[in-house]
Amino acid sequence: MIGREKFEMRGGFRARRGMIQPAVLSVLLDGDKVGYEIMSSIEEKTQGMWRPSPGSIYPALTKLEEKGLVTVTEEEGDKKRYSLTDEGRTIGEHHKKLFIKQFANRGGAVNMQRELRPLMMGLMEPLKKIGKQNNPEKMAAVLAKFEQLKKDLEEIEGE
Repeated sequence: MIGREKFEMRGGFRARRGMIQPAVLSVLLDGDKVGYEIMSSIEEKTQGMWRPSPGSIYPALTKLEEKGLVTVTEEEGDKKRYSLTDEGRTIGEHHKKLFIKQFANRGGAVNMQRELRPLMMGLMEPLKKIGKQNNPEKMAAVLAKFEQLKKDLEEIEGE
């Protein structure tokens, strides 16, 4: 049986070591998948917070196969399709609850991050140009805008 790993995030949205096998079992409950589909399903179920790499998915699938929790069917083009064994399904059901609980209601933060990041990065270029001008009036205007933005955001937060 798989250890009792908790689905926790650290350092933002980085998945904790040991999460991959339970996550794979959880998404395979929805049906047989190839490796790429497993990665995409994890990304979808985590609302975009986590998309494991092939370097973590395929070793995890090998370990799950060795443990007798998944079976592999060879397909055309060297693709392998993974499905759960009965034991894998039982363990997957247990981990699915933890998996869903861990990532529930976090999508808003991810969507905000996706939308804000380009805007914040877009501020850098005009700020660099203003900084190079070495104009005290313009710098004062920029600082005033940021102070006002901070106040506005704190007001939104408090609502």
